[in-house]
Amino acid sequence: VTHRRNLRKQAKKELQKLLNSQPDRIDARAAQALDGRVDFVMVSELKELLAPSAVAPLLVIVDEAHHAAAPSYAPVFDAPYPGPGLFLTATPNRSDALPIGIDEIAFTITYRELADRGVVMTPEFVDLPVADFEWRDDQVQELASFMVVHASEKFTKTLVLAPRVERVEEFYDCLVAAFSAVPGHPLDPDDVGYIHGSGNSLHLDNDDFLDLFAEKPRAIIVSAKILLEGFDDPGVNTVVMTYPSNSLVLLMQAAGRCVRYDAAKENCYVVQSRNDDLAYHFDQRWLYQEISDYLRPEIIDIDYASEDDLNARIGDVLARHRVDGDRILSATRVTPFGGTCRILLYGLPYAGAPADFGNTSRWGFFLETDASSQAFRHIFNSFCAQGADLSDPSDFLTREGVRLGIPKDLCKGSMWRELMNVLTACHLANSEIRGPGGTSQTSSRPYRPHGPTTWLKYVTFRFRAPLDTRLADFLEGCYNRNRAVSLYQQDPSRFAAAVKMPIPYEGFEAFLLSTDQAATLDAHIESARTLLRDAQPERQINKLAGYLAEARSVDLPVRLLLRMEALLTHAGYEAYVLPLHQPNQEVRDDRFI
Repeated sequence: VTHRRNLRKQAKKELQKLLNSQPDRIDARAAQALDGRVDFVMVSELKELLAPSAVAPLLVIVDEAHHAAAPSYAPVFDAPYPGPGLFLTATPNRSDALPIGIDEIAFTITYRELADRGVVMTPEFVDLPVADFEWRDDQVQELASFMVVHASEKFTKTLVLAPRVERVEEFYDCLVAAFSAVPGHPLDPDDVGYIHGSGNSLHLDNDDFLDLFAEKPRAIIVSAKILLEGFDDPGVNTVVMTYPSNSLVLLMQAAGRCVRYDAAKENCYVVQSRNDDLAYHFDQRWLYQEISDYLRPEIIDIDYASEDDLNARIGDVLARHRVDGDRILSATRVTPFGGTCRILLYGLPYAGAPADFGNTSRWGFFLETDASSQAFRHIFNSFCAQGADLSDPSDFLTREGVRLGIPKDLCKGSMWRELMNVLTACHLANSEIRGPGGTSQTSSRPYRPHGPTTWLKYVTFRFRAPLDTRLADFLEGCYNRNRAVSLYQQDPSRFAAAVKMPIPYEGFEAFLLSTDQAATLDAHIESARTLLRDAQPERQINKLAGYLAEARSVDLPVRLLLRMEALLTHAGYEAYVLPLHQPNQEVRDDRFI
């Protein structure tokens, strides 16, 4: 069930693509049978399809399910027979806080996990300073000039999100004029288009317009929020937001248009029009957080390389925030090495001068570990979802604590009491951000409007294994070295080999392979060597091309498999493949980079 025609078309296309991608694994009759059992329907068809006289479906799958609170989805919940429903959404919390009808969360995954698995890319956040968000003629001209410069370099395919529908065609006209004035630019004016609910620059059906632009390797599309949901073009590597980023959900939706993994995409970018005096500003670290942004806690990331290093860094953070010494010692004794380790620092009452706040204010903290993470995030996020406006959160915590196995306990150091301290600080943070005042303490704190609150800091400690010096040297010259290093340091046991392949002009592309992937690559190399060993020189290129055309491997990156020629000689293999096995170390199979 979808609520837009392009989403319905996209869903069917994706199923067909999956069925066609592995013909050696899926029998043609089975694929045809599956395709015949799945109906892709619009929400407007639900009343008829789920009527008492209709054949009951085995399963109702709702795409973009955060819309399910709308009356048009009522037939799903009012069907005269019991039936399972599967609700899919990347933004499970509605901005109006209405329920969306789900009974149980069956599966969740974080942005960080998706990035680690190679499903999505981590975007680079780029600032576009603006005096305000009025977008007068001179500001639109500056935006067009910005796009002309960057669209010739790193912004290969860009989605520009205008603040209002009325601005879409205005931005489009200015961009077309700007690109027309630059002869020889990689983008022609024909590569710039606009789309909104009433039409598009080519005067086609909107779905046909999107299909046409999806075929372009380089382009710019100007739209309003119509494309924030369900638009799927993996070639888009840049999103430009021209309105204030005052919602993390909105930012995530925008970023989602450019972070889809694509073999031809090296980097992706989220451009935020930024004015710190007018709007709160997010950076890429928010993509990795699992707590609500409602109260704007300051985000701090700290890497560590060993257990002693972790304890030292925790102690340093707590000491710099003037936490009680005995609590610092206890925190460093119970912190798990390598697991979840985050600290929510919460402010204590402060009556000094704002200028001295950083050096004299005192803080408490809640230590988030694997054992406490789920309960803590539920309490924190639920309190934020309700507005964090309870000056006495004890009833809220008592009620939620019963569900989570956290009994009311007023003893010093108990989890219940620590969470009470956290929620009290949350209430004060809400008062500070949304005013007026809240308490007499607020005026002493150096809060800057549209900045993070002074009451909360969220510190994440991340394990980064020391980098093998052989691997560090091996990856020199690889354009994606930093990403490869980051993934390796998160969990070296995932990878059995590193491969670097020359790219056409200069430099290399790095790949990290699991045990199974490394074995698959070696098997292909040996097969190709055997095939070419007795072939005449003039036949070798054709034979290798034929082998690669027939070779099927769902485990290896296509770009690695198709450039395998560089690894066929023993000298080439030694130059471009680095084994990473460590004795007696089990290496887990996982996705490639």
